[in-house]
Amino acid sequence: MQNCFVIVGLVMNLVGAILVAWADARFINSVEVSLLAIELNFAKLLRVLRRGGVQEMVQDMDEYRDNVARKGVLWKRLGWIVMIVGYALQIVAIALAKSGASDAAKS
Repeated sequence: MQNCFVIVGLVMNLVGAILVAWADARFINSVEVSLLAIELNFAKLLRVLRRGGVQEMVQDMDEYRDNVARKGVLWKRLGWIVMIVGYALQIVAIALAKSGASDAAKS
């Protein structure tokens, strides 16, 4: 029984780590794209102001990037939760192994 908990815990830790890494990569990509869009908007605004214009040509936040960022955070949280459950299963397996060893020593 303890071996089952250890194996399931290790697999959950691996899956959680993969989810966190994947979500982190997507989130970082989304942030980089957003920063690039802000930089391009700022460059457009500077060009307009240097020409003497007062017209602002600023682009709104892209819904796709916003969705990717929001989903990235959710996937990252899910990954951390899976990792925590995996560690908890390993702790349960250790506790069961110790209680089984102490029961065997008593008898």
